[in-house]
Amino acid sequence: MKRLAKHYVVGIALLVLLLALSGCGTNGEDTSELQARISELEADNEALRLENEELQNTVASLEAQLGTVPNGDTYELEINRFPHSGWEQYFPDYDTTTLEGYSTAEIRELLGEPPFLIRSIAVVEEASREIWIFMAYEDDPTGLYLFFKGDELYSSVLDEFNGLYNSGLLEGESFWLQ
Repeated sequence: MKRLAKHYVVGIALLVLLLALSGCGTNGEDTSELQARISELEADNEALRLENEELQNTVASLEAQLGTVPNGDTYELEINRFPHSGWEQYFPDYDTTTLEGYSTAEIRELLGEPPFLIRSIAVVEEASREIWIFMAYEDDPTGLYLFFKGDELYSSVLDEFNGLYNSGLLEGESFWLQ
């Protein structure tokens, strides 16, 4: 799209230049007015070229950041419906986990990227909230819910999951507002 806009501007500039040189469409305009207009179009063209270059640099920078975590390590984002195998060892009971206090990066490393994520980001990290939901078993609607306050796992629960709509996940004031 950017490349098309660049070619479009260059094409218009060339068309104006050709019209000026051939004398078509001047309607009595003198050469100095046409030269001024050509200079203006060339300046606009140069400004657009520089803006295009700046945008390409920004895109390259953002692409370089894609797939990095705050400490600078890279990871490949692969969302799975189920947590990594062996996840059960960290959840001895339906509402108990041995991972309480672990960071989102550590949980992501152990369990993977969740297929369902609800996130409320705040300026102060401690006020941010996330809920991750994995499907626990292949032929069972049980969901593994992970609740994060700040960047740490606050609690978890294994419970039925039938989708986000009407799930009530946004209604738990004790989680969202404390």
